[in-house]
Amino acid sequence: MKKWLIALMMTMMLAGCSTNPDKGTEQPQSPQKEIEPIDPPDNAVSAKVIDVTDGDTIDVKMNGKKETIRMLLIDTPETYAGHDPYGKEATAFAEKLLDGKNIKLEIGDPKRGKYDRLLAYVYVDGKMYNQMILREGLARLAYIYPPNLKYINTLRDVESIAQRKDKNIWSIPGYVGNTDYHKDIVK
Repeated sequence: MKKWLIALMMTMMLAGCSTNPDKGTEQPQSPQKEIEPIDPPDNAVSAKVIDVTDGDTIDVKMNGKKETIRMLLIDTPETYAGHDPYGKEATAFAEKLLDGKNIKLEIGDPKRGKYDRLLAYVYVDGKMYNQMILREGLARLAYIYPPNLKYINTLRDVESIAQRKDKNIWSIPGYVGNTDYHKDIVK
């Protein structure tokens, strides 16, 4: 009985922490995994950004024609009708990364949403923009409709990390809702 109790106590002590050899101090274990950037697929379509509307909507020139792109699985705070908190920051992030750039688009299924905008994952410099803006805490996962769920688990993981770090939109308790942003709680 005594050996069992000692073994149990030792297991509990070792399970609770790990040693960091650089610092020589005990650190709590973190199961957080590194999330790799999502690369554009081979069938991605080329386009050039001609205007940034906000953090989740852009205009592009594609096949000689202007198209409005609504990005899949993300929603950023609005910049019109009262300016939601972090709306300007989300738009500035999009402008910095996308404005005037040649990009790749992975078109969704269906191709168009209810406002006749093309639905797509957007890639710039070989990385998925949808993932990057979630990582910065300037967007939330939203408009999650099959069959456009190819990257949902990775994007959910990225959003979760931003949320745990209280980055940007996540720094205001109660601001991010399930279906919208609650700017009314911000004083």
